[in-house]
Amino acid sequence: MNNPLSSKDLQVEIDALKMKMMLEFGMRFPDSPGEIPKTVELSFLQNVLKYEQAHACRDFIPIKDRLGIKTVFPPATDYKDQPEKLKELNKELIDCLMANFIQLEYDETVTDEELYQFITTEIMEMPVIRQVIPGYFTVFMYDEFHFNVEKELKYIACENVIKAIYSKLELWNLMPFASQGLTFNDRKFDSRDNFAKFIRDFKNSYEDIEIEELDALELVADEKQGVVKGKMQVVLHLDREQIHQKGDWEVGFECDETGIWNAKGFQFTLR
Repeated sequence: MNNPLSSKDLQVEIDALKMKMMLEFGMRFPDSPGEIPKTVELSFLQNVLKYEQAHACRDFIPIKDRLGIKTVFPPATDYKDQPEKLKELNKELIDCLMANFIQLEYDETVTDEELYQFITTEIMEMPVIRQVIPGYFTVFMYDEFHFNVEKELKYIACENVIKAIYSKLELWNLMPFASQGLTFNDRKFDSRDNFAKFIRDFKNSYEDIEIEELDALELVADEKQGVVKGKMQVVLHLDREQIHQKGDWEVGFECDETGIWNAKGFQFTLR
């Protein structure tokens, strides 16, 4: 039976591993927080080394080979009259992937047919390192394979723009907003900071702001510009008075040279 290493010996092992990975892979390590047990740090570094070595040798195989799958999957259309069977197959496939440290990320807008087709025709052919390293997940996002402009812009308009404006929460995330050329109804702003100040002043005018209903109904877009249109209903609280407003809204977007969509124009017609 091996005797456990002393604290001094553990530190020697840790320092040696760090030096090896610095020399072989160009890695850099910050000072280790003192509260991490040395046995945990050593185990972590050993797993990182295995991961880097596996990538370095470029021993990649398709996911289906890692899972040991030899059969050909029938198309999703074969299950068009068996929705529960298809849902069950998806669960089995996802559980099998997770057991092999492969994770899928998707939202509720992805249908069972789309998910099954995605897994069986695309994910199963994706390359991964042959060696399974416990705790290290390879993650695939459905939207990275099937980007849906309408879904993305509607989501940004509602979740990152309107909910950021019509709430009392601090406006800290300005990333969805364009850096210049911002407009709010008939008002124009020469910088994102001035726009943010205007929104903060609006928020501070009320004791509370509640969105009761928010719907994105339509997207009109081309390759460079788009407008999401919808309806909303809000309650503004001021001096014990509740001001109910409802109406239409529009959020205009512009796609920059990197392919990122930025919110630029905002039109609210609430009464």
